[in-house]
Amino acid sequence: MKGYYFGVDVGGTEIKFGLFDDLQRLIDTHKVKTPKEDVRKEIVETIFNVVMEKLDEQEASLNALLGIGVAIPGPVIDGIISTCANLDIGTNFDIATKIKERFQKSHLKVVVGNDANLAAYGEYKYLNNNKIKDALFITLGTGIGGGVIINRQLVTGYTGSAGEIGHIPYNLNNKRLCGCGKFGCVETVAGTSGMIQTAEELMKKEKSVMEKQTITPKLIFDSAKAGDFVGIKVVDSVAKAIGEMAVAVSLVYDPEVIIIGGGVARAGEFLLSKINYHFQKEARFGTVNAKFEMAKLGNDAGFYGAYYLLLE
Repeated sequence: MKGYYFGVDVGGTEIKFGLFDDLQRLIDTHKVKTPKEDVRKEIVETIFNVVMEKLDEQEASLNALLGIGVAIPGPVIDGIISTCANLDIGTNFDIATKIKERFQKSHLKVVVGNDANLAAYGEYKYLNNNKIKDALFITLGTGIGGGVIINRQLVTGYTGSAGEIGHIPYNLNNKRLCGCGKFGCVETVAGTSGMIQTAEELMKKEKSVMEKQTITPKLIFDSAKAGDFVGIKVVDSVAKAIGEMAVAVSLVYDPEVIIIGGGVARAGEFLLSKINYHFQKEARFGTVNAKFEMAKLGNDAGFYGAYYLLLE
């Protein structure tokens, strides 16, 4: 009987699924909107419904389900979500147990990890040729996350908070409240909401091709590429925040490679070159030699990492 694994990446905007077979092949992907109400119950229900739908499409029974790996945007300890800045799920949510209960399979293998950590792990496992020992992964999207690889091992930390680099204090004078409850995090400048807020503030003083349009990260980057002053200023503020954050993290453990991923990273070399510029401008000592690369898995990195975690 053929077996199946699911990697699930729960984001602030959407939930992405990757279906893998027992030959370690990705055979299908799927995405749905993230629930905004009764979130604890509805996330579990959504995972259950999609998994059952995909198994049915494969003409497979529940017995063919070998495991579910879940990536969550927040610190995770032993399968329990401590807190989540961008999802209203409260504290200490044992999602692994709830998933097992919904499937009525107490022995079902369910693993849970921080989304940025698992995206880092997914990229590393998918791409690494074992020559790179130390890497930093930065994911740009609704929030700003990270993943730390030291000596080929994913570092999660004492409380599961390692890699929460989007909450490094950056500009305490901007008075923007972050989803974590603090002010001035990198995320308040470089996250999706922060980018939009910066654009709206600038457009009160400057003319822009974005006026009277719904502001999105894509519109901001497209406008910047077309030479729009406001778009250029927003992109530079994002690049500066990420570049200087990478400098701070690099001085802690000196990674060889810094990988940029996440939805906003679709801007590609246009954004990467600007991040690298600000990094090079402020980097100290030998950390200046760190190489920047774009992630290869794109928005699939989170569910790949969740899947790879299942295999351990």
